[in-house]
Amino acid sequence: MNQYLLKQKTVLFSLLLVLLISLVWPSPALAQATPIPPNITLSGSCDGAGNSIFTITNTGGAMTVNYTWELYQNGVFLTSGPFTLTAAGNTGSSLQLTINGLYGQLTVVIRDNNGVQVTSGAATCATPTPTVTRTPTATPIPPSITLSGSCDGAGNSVFTITNTGGAMTVNYTWELYQNSVFLTSGPFTLTAAGNTGSSLQLTISGLYGQLTVVIRDNNGVQVASGAADCATPTPTVTRTGTSTHTATVTWTPTNTETFTMTPSPTVTDTATPTPTNTETFTPAPSLTPTNTATDTLTPTNTATFTVTPSPTATSTVTATPIPPTITNTLPPAPLVMDTVPKDGAALSKGPTQLKVTFDKDVIHDGSVNAADNPINYLLVEQGLNQTLETLTCSGGRQGDDKQKNIASAVYSSNSGAGPFQAVLNLSAPLPVGVYRLLVCGSTSIQDSYGNKINGGLDTVANFRVTAAKDDPEKLPDTGFMPGIMAELPRQPKEKAYAATELTLQIPKLGLKMPILGVPFVSSEWDVSWLGNNAGWLENSSFPTWSGNSVLTGHVWNADNTPGMFAHLNKLRYGDKIEVRMAEQRYTYEVTENLRIQPDQIDLAFESKSSSWLTLLTCEGFDEETATYGARRMVRAVLVNITIHSP
Repeated sequence: MNQYLLKQKTVLFSLLLVLLISLVWPSPALAQATPIPPNITLSGSCDGAGNSIFTITNTGGAMTVNYTWELYQNGVFLTSGPFTLTAAGNTGSSLQLTINGLYGQLTVVIRDNNGVQVTSGAATCATPTPTVTRTPTATPIPPSITLSGSCDGAGNSVFTITNTGGAMTVNYTWELYQNSVFLTSGPFTLTAAGNTGSSLQLTISGLYGQLTVVIRDNNGVQVASGAADCATPTPTVTRTGTSTHTATVTWTPTNTETFTMTPSPTVTDTATPTPTNTETFTPAPSLTPTNTATDTLTPTNTATFTVTPSPTATSTVTATPIPPTITNTLPPAPLVMDTVPKDGAALSKGPTQLKVTFDKDVIHDGSVNAADNPINYLLVEQGLNQTLETLTCSGGRQGDDKQKNIASAVYSSNSGAGPFQAVLNLSAPLPVGVYRLLVCGSTSIQDSYGNKINGGLDTVANFRVTAAKDDPEKLPDTGFMPGIMAELPRQPKEKAYAATELTLQIPKLGLKMPILGVPFVSSEWDVSWLGNNAGWLENSSFPTWSGNSVLTGHVWNADNTPGMFAHLNKLRYGDKIEVRMAEQRYTYEVTENLRIQPDQIDLAFESKSSSWLTLLTCEGFDEETATYGARRMVRAVLVNITIHSP
């Protein structure tokens, strides 16, 4: 019995031992399965009307951490966001990104939680090309530009530019002159005749004299011109002299007319020539009887004589008439259309040649007034006082500016067909420095009619040569950390900002602020002390001039308040931006609004031929790095100039 009980206890103990072992070491069938990793696929499409859809699908296991999608337009980063998906086949295993109103090559990149790219997809959303049906003999109708101008006599002029032909496919340019002196210019395009946008008006207030607008095509060829005489009315002048006259009248200084009369006791003699000036003579009478006689003369002076002569009396009258108005029928003065380098350019390599382009042929025979004579150009380098003091060719080199040698000037006109260009050859490449080129209109270069270029004004082009090491590494930092007050150090003298007479206004955002010049020092633009001002970045074109003017403003201020450019991302195509200087208003229209990377310097400083603005600020603050990871860029082109009287 004891043996039997012992055996039962042994079996029971073995069963307990097996149960215990199974709990500690579970069988493979009971072991936990290996998790299936996510597997992300991506597809994209566009309907051709600017509406794109990207579908992100998980064909693997459930995602346990956030992944990130990033959106790019033509290779430029726009925005990003996190996402997670459930396992394949479950609700929430796919996600759609819907994008409206963007064109070009749209790309979405998917990155895992370590920032590693796992997939990408693209959709081309190009603007649809319209279908054009043409007969075999059909020819596109070219633009045909007409121009009319008028003045109300109070200094308010309106010029209307109208396209009576086909739609313009390239920019044309208007140029404004006052008494043949160039003032300003701008680009424009017009739709086909009869359509909205087939005409535009240029409004000018407070300018007097002969105002002329010239229209040029994209090759610089003049296609139309119009003028408005906005001169102050000329007062009427009446002069009175006294003379005794009987038979002979002699005119000086320009015309001599002699006639003889046989008067009756009282004689009234009237001579009527053709000009607009009147001379009245009332002589002292010597007899009482009167007669009347009338003679008509042919010269260009008019005089009326009332005389009481005796039959034998003789006198001589000398009058000085007001000279007639002479209308100048000479062609307009030639203009400097372009320079290379352009005004405001920054070069990473010193040039060995400079180029000047004229709008028409000028003298080029090597004479004192010729475009191929090096003495008719003045090139100076900024001296130690860091100021270019040479202002005109007639004034010559000034201050501590250093004059640079122009070895020769070579002119070409393509046998009179244009372009008309002078190439200035330098003795050696220009070293690092700041330079000013003057094309001498005040003293020298003329056309064959004797007209000085620019109506007697010099063309001035300022540019700089920078060493490769001076190239900036990134666009300026225009924001402080939100949530804290930043204490600014004293602004160094070499980083001081330059005052301008310009004001920037953005009506949609209700903004108005002065524009200050920000120097490029130690390979950067330091805008820390900009405050509620806009900063014009050195090495870009001066605002309102031809070229690309880059302006920056804070997104967040040092005093923990929103900066002037905090809402720059709200601007849309067609919104207006204004630059004001005294009584002149330059109106620009927004053409694009992009999020770019801090190192996309070439994009922000992209060269432009007409007048453009590029507004920059920071975007995308990263709390971990305490930096802004992107920049917001708004581009706008000049569309109108309004000039008001003071």
